[in-house]
Amino acid sequence: MMKVLLSLMMSCLCAAQSVAQSSTFSQGCSISPQDAAIIAKLHQPEDVRQPEAERQAQKLAELREPLAASPEDIYLNEEYQDVRISQIGDEREAVIAEYETRLAKDPQNPVLLYLAARAEYSQKTPQAIANLKQAIKIAPSFGLPFLLLAQIYSAPAFADPAKVAESLDHFGELCPTSVRTFSELFWAKDNELMSRTASRIRGAIKGRTDIEAEIAYPKLWRLEQATHRSDDQAANRALIVNDAEWLRDSRFPRTADWLTALENASDMTDVPKIQDDADAEIVRLFPNSDTAVEAALEEREKGNPRPKGDATQAQLQSFWKRELEVVLPVAREWPEAEGPAYHAAEAAIADESSTPQQIRDALSLFQFAYKQNPSDIPSVRPLPLQLAQSLVERGVCLDEVPALVPEGLAMSDRMWQPKMKSDLSPDAAITARAVANYNYEVGLLASTEASIRLGKLSAAKKTLLQLGEKIADSKPADTASSGERADHASLEAQFWYVKGLYAEAENRKLDALIDHRNAIATFPIRTHEADRRDEVMKHAQTLWQQMNGTSEGWNDWAAESSLSSFYAGGGEGSAWSHLATKQPKLILTDALGHQWNPSDLSKKFTFVTLWASWCSPCRAELPYVQKLYERFKDRNDVAVVALNLDDDPKNMDVALKELRLALPSVSARNFAADLVPMAGIPENWIITPSQSKPFEGPSGSLDAWLENATKAFEKAMAR
Repeated sequence: MMKVLLSLMMSCLCAAQSVAQSSTFSQGCSISPQDAAIIAKLHQPEDVRQPEAERQAQKLAELREPLAASPEDIYLNEEYQDVRISQIGDEREAVIAEYETRLAKDPQNPVLLYLAARAEYSQKTPQAIANLKQAIKIAPSFGLPFLLLAQIYSAPAFADPAKVAESLDHFGELCPTSVRTFSELFWAKDNELMSRTASRIRGAIKGRTDIEAEIAYPKLWRLEQATHRSDDQAANRALIVNDAEWLRDSRFPRTADWLTALENASDMTDVPKIQDDADAEIVRLFPNSDTAVEAALEEREKGNPRPKGDATQAQLQSFWKRELEVVLPVAREWPEAEGPAYHAAEAAIADESSTPQQIRDALSLFQFAYKQNPSDIPSVRPLPLQLAQSLVERGVCLDEVPALVPEGLAMSDRMWQPKMKSDLSPDAAITARAVANYNYEVGLLASTEASIRLGKLSAAKKTLLQLGEKIADSKPADTASSGERADHASLEAQFWYVKGLYAEAENRKLDALIDHRNAIATFPIRTHEADRRDEVMKHAQTLWQQMNGTSEGWNDWAAESSLSSFYAGGGEGSAWSHLATKQPKLILTDALGHQWNPSDLSKKFTFVTLWASWCSPCRAELPYVQKLYERFKDRNDVAVVALNLDDDPKNMDVALKELRLALPSVSARNFAADLVPMAGIPENWIITPSQSKPFEGPSGSLDAWLENATKAFEKAMAR
């Protein structure tokens, strides 16, 4: 009898635990109205007048009370983690330590196992996987661990497509009303999985007006887009337009996520009015938000369009002079906003009529804004470094450089150090380290040149030695891509130039002449934008004259270091001719089996597009490149060629197969940067027997891009 009673008691206890467990984990499927309201308030557009540090502290303070009342509330804990780790220079290591400490006190708590794993994700991912599996073992009905596992198994270092599908389907079964997914899913290339997930979210999102729905819509649209080629999106665009109309419902909280959703809708449908209306509403509701500042800046800049690449020096100077007049009032109205302050400083430095005092005033505006809100405009090269480089190149206010460079390098560390520690993708960590090193070299270049020109030769000698070591250490391997080699060559050329300036300052003129010649010989292919090689040549010529060199000798020297030969975007001659000279044995074999010789291509009219399999805009553009190819493929004097930049050529073949494309695509990582300079991808060039110019199509509609590309190509052929 006693055994029966004990058995019944255990059964009741298990049932009670099961009910409690079910109640606990239901919050992992749908956000409560209370949590949604708290999080929506935290996600309102931020007031740029409030310093970034204060904004973050205020958010944490607003989370503290509800978290104290519900310490295991999943949504509030997730938000708390995100506030601490989403800023540039995140606090992930501290967050990991905090949640691992909490877990150590209650190691069988599935909620804490999940939250610890969420913190560990990207830096201690194997431990995160172990914690998620343990959470599932203890609480099989807990859905969120399955979702995070699916995301982990989508990362390159842990890639397992079968586990992605299995985990995501488990999550969908446990949480059929959830609108959650993860951004990386649309790279899964599993159309059935993406369709199933999109279908679940599409059904669950209907009628919802909470912040989770705002966050979910862009991810839903990208999943629906990913299952169709870019030239087969009419039905998806119609869905997005309808969703955007629904998002205008007054019940949706006006948050930064709401604005982001409508900006995505505008971009994905090429309907500017969607974003314009959303921006106008945010400006009205939040008159000191980033959106309001950007709107004011855009309004004032309407009458001063930025000149195109072929603008004259006079046109550029007119633009910069007017730009300073345009942006200064906005920078002064919102002195804490980094954007207008940076534009003002950039314009003041670029405008050759600016006085040193005007430049210093603009720099003071920028430095104040930067200290208040350093993360407002994250960029690959931090803004202080860009300004320091501009000051050095113009040779003004050089005493400002020593303050700007350390600020820029500190920001670079904040941006890239966390990415270097990521265990999700070895390639991404390597790229982050390379970018950080590049920024350090740029900073040393600016500091060294400023010191030389200020006569601080002892300081210059010290940084020049550091710079030389950095340049030597970062020399690309023999297997490096042409783009990596070109980036390094650009830095190395500037190093030789600065070394020559140092030699000049020490009156070692012959040494300086050799350094300058090394610089000229090292510069990579020239772009249509100005670089410093003309300046280097001028220095070299001045030195030659000071050393009593004759005009005849100079002409002989200059003939071997000519700056007038082909450069991309200007001058005479075909880029293909330049490539044929540099790599005479190069034969290109495209995905259709055709073979191309650069010398033969130099006699044709060619449209060249640069792309990579991992580049989403590239993949969207390629079907339209194929349409361009099909239009001209019967002409013997014309070629449309896609240059793929993937490290592994197999990725090119896989991508073309996934996109169902048949066009001449060539694995080009080893020569692309010797043909044209690469600022970013997708990038397009029209190369004729006499000239090579970049083609910049209209943003938005790819149909408009194709129309403009066709017209530009035909115009180039008619000349």
